[in-house]
Order: sequence, then C-alpha cells, then structure tokens
Amino acid sequence: MFADYRSRMAAPRSAYPAVRFVHVTVPLTTGSACQNVVRERFSDLIRQTYAGSEPMFDLAKLEAARPDGSAETFNDVRALVPAYSSDGGHLNAIGEDVVARALVAYLASL
Repeated sequence: MFADYRSRMAAPRSAYPAVRFVHVTVPLTTGSACQNVVRERFSDLIRQTYAGSEPMFDLAKLEAARPDGSAETFNDVRALVPAYSSDGGHLNAIGEDVVARALVAYLASL
C-alpha cells in the first residue's frame, strides 16, 4: 500500500513542480489498538520516508497528544485523545481547533 502511495504522490509532483505537497500521517481512533497499529505502521513509513526531506505534518502524533503533552495510548499503541472526538473516529470542535491551529502554524512555517 505504501508503494502505491509513493507512486501516486510522484505523478502530481512531476506535473506540478512549483506546488509543495505536504504528506500527512494517518488519523487515529480512540479505543482500537488493532486499527491504530495498522495506521501507525503506515504513518511510520511516512515519517521515515519524508521527515526532513519533504513537508510532513504528523497528524497522528498530534491527535495522540494530550493537552499536558503526554501521549494517549490504548494497549500501548498511540490513540486519539478521547476529549478530541465525540464518536471515537472524527474530531469534535476541541480536536478540530487543536489540529487546525497546529496545521496553520506548520503551513506558515514552510
């Protein structure tokens, strides 16, 4: 799957060399270690491949960061902070605010 992602990202980069594409890690959920393990594996590939060489926004790390900076985990796997979601998979107003502020700051830094 990751090879497909890399291939699909190469085409628009070639077609639009003046555009800066930003890689984003995979969003997390609140209580499913199985789902989050797979998501984190893919996110780790994004981190390893693009961090430091191409723009990369670590959404997963941000979604798992509690307001005090500690990491939310479920069965020792990074997970979405429950306060950031009302349904366990989508951001609520609090989570949207946290992510939006960080994303805007990141994009402004590019």
